[in-house]
Amino acid sequence: SIHMLISQHNALLGDEKTLTGMIGTIDQRTDILAVCEDAFQAASVLCDREYLDHPRLKATAIDTTDENTETQGKVSAAYVPAHLHHIMFEILKNAMRATCE
Repeated sequence: SIHMLISQHNALLGDEKTLTGMIGTIDQRTDILAVCEDAFQAASVLCDREYLDHPRLKATAIDTTDENTETQGKVSAAYVPAHLHHIMFEILKNAMRATCE
């Protein structure tokens, strides 16, 4: 969207420097599962407020390209975390509403 492009432009040309691995608004190692779990928590607060309960989440992630079984659960990608959070929040919010109603 145009807002994402403006944010990216401002972040790249701004005076602030980050040490987090972010390039503008893009995180080179976005933890997909962590962002999804955070979106679930935010949606569950709304669901609790409306329906006094929320469905539980059991989520796992597997990187099938990783041969090391100890690190296969850590899935990351170069992506905009805020965008992924917004998408997952809306999906989970709608799913919680459909489940509770």
